[in-house]
Amino acid sequence: MTDYTVEECDTIVNSLAGYYQEQGLWFSLASFVGHLTCDMTFEHYIHTAHLLAGWQLSQARLEIPFTVFQNITGISYQKVNYHDNTAYNKVRKTVALKKLRVHFAKHLKAHHSLLFVPPKDNNHELFEQGVVERTDMSVHSIFIDSRYDTVISFLRDLDALKTDLRLKEIENMAIKHGLDLAAAHEIYENAKNLNNNDKLIIKTKGQNTQKLIDLALDNAHKMSIDNPDLLRELVSIYKTKHITSRSYLKFGIKKSQNILLSKFMVIGCQLVDPHHWQIISDSEQTVTDFKKKYKLDNSIRTGARVGCREFEVRIIKKIKDKSDSHTNYESSGVLKFLGSILAVLVSNEL
Repeated sequence: MTDYTVEECDTIVNSLAGYYQEQGLWFSLASFVGHLTCDMTFEHYIHTAHLLAGWQLSQARLEIPFTVFQNITGISYQKVNYHDNTAYNKVRKTVALKKLRVHFAKHLKAHHSLLFVPPKDNNHELFEQGVVERTDMSVHSIFIDSRYDTVISFLRDLDALKTDLRLKEIENMAIKHGLDLAAAHEIYENAKNLNNNDKLIIKTKGQNTQKLIDLALDNAHKMSIDNPDLLRELVSIYKTKHITSRSYLKFGIKKSQNILLSKFMVIGCQLVDPHHWQIISDSEQTVTDFKKKYKLDNSIRTGARVGCREFEVRIIKKIKDKSDSHTNYESSGVLKFLGSILAVLVSNEL
């Protein structure tokens, strides 16, 4: 709102902007304050320019050819389609970057790394002197690399190679995926030593399975910062009980084994919601009694199998059986994949 007429406003604008009016308002403003170009005005006088630039970028409708996108990010068409099935334009064969913003913000390394932190080796000394708080001592994740999508892609590429070529190609693979070479070697050794075959990583199927894994890895990353000892305990139990050919873990009937299972379930339910878990024994009542004794979440599903005197643990999915009206479950493979990736990701250094 103004008392000036349109003609008077035009006169004022012409007086201030002069010759530069046709070039645009930014050139006019630069001319008015005596700057030769807009660069000087933006860099030294417009203190909210970064906000304007950020807003403009957030509104940009950038598309790049899929081949270029894949070469830069290593993200396949299937993954693009999984995160947003409208991101890929089949006619132009381009990817709309804006539609993948959430995925990028979540998985780029910058999302997981603090910009300014005290030197890691001096944290304890600084804490003793009262310079830093206790919380500052746990800002570092115990993950070898927090970009778990990158680590998974790195392992898949290595897994596709012949076993005698993997060590020779590890440097090239590390460069391709943007991994530190020492970290790449540690990840490879962890994966190689976990199983008794040549597989470094297993495959999973289904969007629901992938969503569950993504959420569990996000929760695990948070735990790796907030409560690393808890995550180490989970990984330690998993590695002790892991057998390559099984998608479940088996615990004995002795008291020490029951305690171990209860610890595993308490931690595991913090990564994956309790209703996705199932404990199987010789009868459902046995499992129910076990849950009650160790005060486990009631939504953990029970199961029974003839001749199963021990306890078996798995993460499950529903299966449809037209001949049976009851709801049936089977192992989803999530426990095996998640446990294996965490065993690979968690650094061996204390």
